[in-house]
Amino acid sequence: MTSLVLTDSSQLRADSFEKLPDQIISKVEAMRELAEKPHTVEALSYHVTANSPIKEWAPHADQSVISNGGLSYPVNQDARKVTELEADLNQQSTRIKMNGIQKQTINFDSRATNLDGPNQVLPADKLHTVLPHGRVKLRTEEEGLAALRPISVPGVLDRTAEQYPEAVALAHKGMGGTWQQITFRDYRTAVRTCSKAFLKLGLKRHHSVCILGFNSPEWFISDLAAIHAGGFAAGIYTTNSPEACHYCAENSQANIIVVEDQTQLDKILQIRERLPELKAIIQYRGTPPDTPGIYSWDDVMKMGQEESDEELEQVLKTIAINECCTLVYTSGTVGNPKAVMLSHDNLTWSAHVVGEYLHVVPGSGEKLVSFLPLSHVAAQCVDIHLALFEAATVYFADKDALKGSLVNTLQEVRPTRFLGVPRVWEKIYEKMTRIGSQNGAIKRSIATWAKGHGLQHNLDKMNGATKELASSEPEEEVQDVVKEEIKDASQKMITMNEFIDELFQDRKVSAGVTNRLKSEVNNLLLVIANLEWQVQQLTLENTRL
Repeated sequence: MTSLVLTDSSQLRADSFEKLPDQIISKVEAMRELAEKPHTVEALSYHVTANSPIKEWAPHADQSVISNGGLSYPVNQDARKVTELEADLNQQSTRIKMNGIQKQTINFDSRATNLDGPNQVLPADKLHTVLPHGRVKLRTEEEGLAALRPISVPGVLDRTAEQYPEAVALAHKGMGGTWQQITFRDYRTAVRTCSKAFLKLGLKRHHSVCILGFNSPEWFISDLAAIHAGGFAAGIYTTNSPEACHYCAENSQANIIVVEDQTQLDKILQIRERLPELKAIIQYRGTPPDTPGIYSWDDVMKMGQEESDEELEQVLKTIAINECCTLVYTSGTVGNPKAVMLSHDNLTWSAHVVGEYLHVVPGSGEKLVSFLPLSHVAAQCVDIHLALFEAATVYFADKDALKGSLVNTLQEVRPTRFLGVPRVWEKIYEKMTRIGSQNGAIKRSIATWAKGHGLQHNLDKMNGATKELASSEPEEEVQDVVKEEIKDASQKMITMNEFIDELFQDRKVSAGVTNRLKSEVNNLLLVIANLEWQVQQLTLENTRL
């Protein structure tokens, strides 16, 4: 397998160089022009392939240990300029078969400083950390999904907003019940505006913004703004008691708490005096009391608009892909809630892989409905981060979604992808069964036969039997335009597995296949936040699986 290796600061190996397309050659030459003299810097090794443009992104302490035996290519210019060239190079080389050559390798050095963020990987010597400011090693594979290039959360938002500025990112019901839409350009602007306000209000690096409320554009914007401002986003279950809220806020060293309405605000006011790090409370629904330290959503956005970008840009430069950006707390059913620290790579890689698995085409008009608690990582991964990666539109269900109104939103929005926990699928099944029971004896008998025949058809298909005629009558009721269902199942349900199998037949996400959403990224970034003594009780692998 022929490879392209930068062997010194003046020339390339000619036999491989001749095989590259002209566009790629021009980029390599541009990199070469930046090289003036060797420097001892962090070496990053990049591999370009036909199917996976990045084979490895691995910081090395010594230039001599770069993989594939190639000597490093020294660069003494701004690392971000090199990164732009490299990104352009890899974008152009994706899925290119270079004269039948399956893999080309380019090794060169890029500065890895603490001011090249947010899309930087900083040095780390461990695969996990429990420290708020800690970093982890990103251990990748040579090929496949585990070889995907890492990118930060701000990096994904910037890229999508630039590529699809007018695409609709978020949609929510406004006054009069009409859908109000937010484009990706406006989404990014809102996140940056909110980030500047958070910094103004006193959000410190590696401290949290706790968010307590039902799914909404403000929830998404607060989450991403906390990350952009160098803090942690930390969702709190809306059903938490004041004491459980206190534990999460204190444990995450919350500087800011964002609440939905007066009901959630009252919980925080009960514990406010016991949160010494808390600097501001923001209410995004209704009118907050005229009390120092409590702000409305409009107040915060106006504050951010009056701030310059300078401080935000400086903070973004310090962010690294391999550090924590989000805390996900358990519901606290047994003891106090426990926080899992997730890195940028945990979130962005997981979202990228889900999109690849579902064959999502970015910018193709995918539609999602957000209704599951965003304090859970599954909802965050799909609703926030998958949507960002794929430029999908997220529609927000109302607060009574899990009490029965969800079906109305689904019928109105007609989502192309749908994430449901077991209880959601059970409710759909129960409603279909109830409707079916109202049919007459003959119609009910035919439906029962057809559904049984449909199930048997798929069982035979799984076992290699020939194709048979099968009824797909229930599909129109549940599936409509849904391309894939995503199950976040915590238990095995035989009856429901058969029901789902019949509806989705031989589609890739179907009953009998383990399709849980997994944060197996460079997993896991962190262990239990601020509970280092528990590390010995856990086995953590920081590997993309």
